[in-house]
Order: sequence, then structure tokens, then C-alpha cells
Amino acid sequence: MRRFIFILLFLTGALDLRATGAPTSAEESLMRRALTLYQAHRDAIRTVDCQYTETINEVPRRCEYVKNGDKFYHASMITSADGGLSLPFVAVWNGVKGFTRPHLNYMVISLDRTKTSPACRLPEDAINAYLSDLVPVNNSPRKYALKSAAEQTLDGDTALVLEFEALHLPRTLKVWFGTGVGYWPIRVEYRDAGGRLLYEMANPRFACRTIDGNQLYYPVYVRARTERGAILTWDVNERSLVLNSPIPDSRFVLKPWPSEDVWERDGDKYIAAADPKWSPIGKVGFPFDEFASSIDKVARSRVAERSLEQSGVSPSASTPAIAPRRGLLTLWRREDAVWKIVLIAGGVLVVGGVTYVWRARRTAGTRGTAIVR
Repeated sequence: MRRFIFILLFLTGALDLRATGAPTSAEESLMRRALTLYQAHRDAIRTVDCQYTETINEVPRRCEYVKNGDKFYHASMITSADGGLSLPFVAVWNGVKGFTRPHLNYMVISLDRTKTSPACRLPEDAINAYLSDLVPVNNSPRKYALKSAAEQTLDGDTALVLEFEALHLPRTLKVWFGTGVGYWPIRVEYRDAGGRLLYEMANPRFACRTIDGNQLYYPVYVRARTERGAILTWDVNERSLVLNSPIPDSRFVLKPWPSEDVWERDGDKYIAAADPKWSPIGKVGFPFDEFASSIDKVARSRVAERSLEQSGVSPSASTPAIAPRRGLLTLWRREDAVWKIVLIAGGVLVVGGVTYVWRARRTAGTRGTAIVR
């Protein structure tokens, strides 16, 4: 009798799990396979050396990226459509210590890895948005629970499709892992409870490098769209991409310039610049060489303009003067009260004239209309 009750309870529990849509053991196995093979392919790419451009709503940021295991070097700068340069940034982690150059002539040194980060996403991280939350790290709480798993054909490639349910918000996350591209994600969808798309990544491109008989894939173009319609892209220069090539430790060293103030974050120690007049132009690499040269060019131009002004020659003397536009708002802002009176009177006359013409036409139309009985 007890055995019968136990079997009945077991079957009832199984039926309840089915009713609530709990994943089967086969689906859980498929999830483990997808995540394991994806992470194994990422781990197989030990070193990366490339140049790429991150673009957010048509604003590009040029980047140089070098990685060797946990060590990395990342330099970047925004280039506007008119050629202007802004927000240069360099971050380096040598495995023990981090160096950050957030702007010209200033460096921050820290022993905390979390305090040393690039100014923008890496291509390998941009393609896996939300994936880092699927597997808890260091006993962190779970953020997603598996909802379903299946194999599917997408764009001619067999994909392992995993759908997750968020535990902290009414959200669902669906990821397609491409079996033909090293199990990298080839599509990601993040939706709310009503099915509205909040984030989408689709149709990425990959470069393939055959190293030691193994094919390694790396994302060279990633395009994502957010809930508010923002378009984000990461475009890698394939000619610059080198995978699993030896990278010397000298690539992960950032030394202070004579003109730099240095803040050692851990000891809260501030070191003033040894030579504030030292110029980095022609002596340092991307992006601060270009940025400092741009600042120097603007400064020289302003000095030349001041020299011309002091000598009595207008910098724009050779160009014809353009008369400023004099709109109604400009005239109204004048302090002369006469102009305001003229504008008010003119407005009254215009309104009165339009009203008179409208009434005259209406009267004429009424008189010309005959009533037929």
C-alpha cells in the first residue's frame, strides 16, 4: 500500500512538473552542452590582437584591443563626423596591477581588477549580452531559470535554442547558439511579459582562423538594438585580427609620463607631475598622440588669431562679412522701445487687414447666393 501511494505521489509530482512547464532532463542536458561548448571555445582563444570600432547611434569610437589570458590592453577615442576627437581612454591590466589613463596628463593605478575596465565593450562581450548572468559565479544568486531547450535550423546553421525566465523581473531571454561557429550566440532576444522586444542581437559575422589544426571563430561584426531603438554595432578590422599569437608582457605596461599627475588609488597617494610642460606629441601611441596633436593645433590657431588682432588685422579680413539675420525675434529683443511699438502696430494692421478681406469675401458670397423656392 505504501509503495502504491509513493508511486502515485511520484507520478502526480511528475505530472505537476509537466503542467508548470518545467524543463526535462533532456532539455537541461542540452543547456549544459550549449553553455559548456560555448565557454570552451572562448577559453580556446587565449590571445586576441585587433582594432575595431564601436558605434552607438552613429557616434563611432575607435578601439585597439590586446588580450593575453587575464591581461589586457584597451585604448579608444570618439571621432565625430566633423573630425573632432573626444574622450580618449586607455586601460591596462597586467595580471596584478591596473593602469587607467582617463584623460590627458592623468593616470590612476589600482590593485583592484574591477576598477580597471575599458571605456567600451569588447566584441567578444558585446555578442554575449546577458549570457554572463546565466551561470552563477562565486556563489552569486541565480538570475535565470531554464524554460525550454531545443535544436533548430537558423540561416542554414544548426542552433541550440535556450529560453530562460528571469527570476527577478517578468522577462524572458532566448539565445540561439550556432554549432557551426564555435557555439557563439547567433541571435539573442530579451522580452518583457507581454512579448515586447527589449533587446535584440541578430546576424553577427565571424572570422575563422585555423590554428594548430583547430578552427577558431571570433565575432567581427555585431549589431544590437535596444528597447528605445538605439543601434549599437561593433565592427572589427579583420586584417588586424590575430588570434593565439604570442604577445609580450611589454604590451601590458603603462608608464606615467613626466607631465602626468598620478593617483595610486589603494594608498590614496597623489604624485604630482615631474615636468608639466612635457609634450606627449610624437612620443606616445594611440589615442593620446592624435588627441594632444589636435589640441595643440587648435591652440596654435588661436594664438595666431590673437596675434593678428593685436596687430590690427582681423583674422577674417580676407573673407566677406556675412550680415546677421534680422528676424522678428531679433528685432523684438532690441532694447529700443520704438521698434517694439512698430512691431505691435504692424501686427495689428496685418490682423485687421486679413479680417477685413475675409469679411468682404464672405459678404460678397452671401449676396451672390439666390434662394430658389
